Amino acid sequence: MKLEALAGEMRRQLSSKARGWLHQALMRGLHVVLERRDAEWRLALGRERVFPSAQEVEICMDAFKVPLGTEQVRVEPERRQAQSARRYQGYFVVELRWREVDSERV
Repeated sequence: MKLEALAGEMRRQLSSKARGWLHQALMRGLHVVLERRDAEWRLALGRERVFPSAQEVEICMDAFKVPLGTEQVRVEPERRQAQSARRYQGYFVVELRWREVDSERV
């Protein structure tokens, strides 16, 4: 499935709900989470070991119709579990958050 079609389908599924989220694993280990909480939207792009590339982020922003100028926040995984201090490999995530009010992106 092409990314634009996937993005459109994910947005369509969430547009009928006030709250919810969907996850999709893409090629080359990229994971996409689209979340909606009322007018607040969140697109999270993650991969193990390295952040998604700037090009991947840009392509996904276009496909998911994220407004231009939306701030990108990079989240690195914690490297040790809190109780056991055991090391683990988590996801390196780029998060984008925006508001849509009455079909207008803010």
